[in-house]
Amino acid sequence: MVLKLSILVMSVLQVVGAYFLSIGTFEESARALPVFIQPAGWAFSVWGLIYTLSFVYAVYQVIPKNNNPTLQATRLPALIAFVGSTAWLYFAGLSNAWVWATVLILFGIAHALTFVVKAPDADSKVTNLLSKKILYPYAAWTAIAAWLNPAALLVERGVVTSETLNFTLNLLLFGAILTVTLYFFKKSSYSAWYGGVLLWAATGVAAANWSSGSTTFVSLAAVYALLVVIACSRSKLQ
Repeated sequence: MVLKLSILVMSVLQVVGAYFLSIGTFEESARALPVFIQPAGWAFSVWGLIYTLSFVYAVYQVIPKNNNPTLQATRLPALIAFVGSTAWLYFAGLSNAWVWATVLILFGIAHALTFVVKAPDADSKVTNLLSKKILYPYAAWTAIAAWLNPAALLVERGVVTSETLNFTLNLLLFGAILTVTLYFFKKSSYSAWYGGVLLWAATGVAAANWSSGSTTFVSLAAVYALLVVIACSRSKLQ
């Protein structure tokens, strides 16, 4: 019962943390070099959906009659994500070396949520949705953010100052995003709850690079979106 209640409490506190801690983080500061893999600002509104679905999951899982093996497999990863999101915002707001903790935290969240994607399916579609799939947007977005975070931080902290190095770094990290997210998109059985976030992020990256960014990353984002659509289409035909 302690775990269940902790999830419910943290599903609310992560929203409170976002309200009080998001202002002033390094994500909002000006940068000397562009982060080509970062989506346009409006794309981050997806957190409204993620927080809402997290709360629905938290309420559902705390009701005793809803307990099932799928929930038992997803509760701990969900709690790690809810706590981690607040911790990330705290460390992102620091101006000292502790800001680098954000990298480890995001990778920790992303890794924890892979266990949600790989959790066993429930007996019914509704139970499966509320015990597992409802957290897929969280898993998809953090799988992207885990690789975006180092790119933003390395520029923000002045570690990367060369345009060529910055461009190469963004290419490599984009490759990592594509590989990891498409792999877990497959593991999710090409769920629209996971793939929809990937398309949202790809559109955001294309939009961010359309006018003042890089045509290379507009093209890469378009290819990424196309791969998601093709993978989803093929799965529905099988």
